[in-house]
Amino acid sequence: MEFLKDPPASTIFLMVLAFVISTLTTYITKRSMNVEEYRKSMEESSHAQQELMAALRSENQRSIQKAQQRQKEAQQAQMKHTSAQNKTTMYTIIPIMIMWWILGGFYGKSTGVAWMPFNPVLWKGTKLNYATWYIICSFTASIIMRRLFGISFEIEPKTIK
Repeated sequence: MEFLKDPPASTIFLMVLAFVISTLTTYITKRSMNVEEYRKSMEESSHAQQELMAALRSENQRSIQKAQQRQKEAQQAQMKHTSAQNKTTMYTIIPIMIMWWILGGFYGKSTGVAWMPFNPVLWKGTKLNYATWYIICSFTASIIMRRLFGISFEIEPKTIK
């Protein structure tokens, strides 16, 4: 297992681990929620926000109040779905914390599990530690998996009359 402490094995291992964890958590999230309802509530919330902005530009008090009420209702529906997603997080957070504890013990204070292809301003040098590299891979994997599983989507703007 010592070979996993140095690049390129450490780089690939942590990237694969991030993708596996992201795939599992995204799958659990999708199975625990109604994706179609979630999509509808997100669209409603976005459209309500657009209507409110248009009403504020028009400065018509009646349309502003109507748009504010619609936005409030849309936010309440969205909160319901956010709450369901938070319950899923409770199922996945403990295994992820255990994984971080194991990785911390394995890599320790190692600062060379991956190399940046350029010299960034934010870091000293081009070497990344395991935590930084895993977080970069995890964000990337999460975006990809949410798209593949249909949990992330684009909301088309609604034409406001």
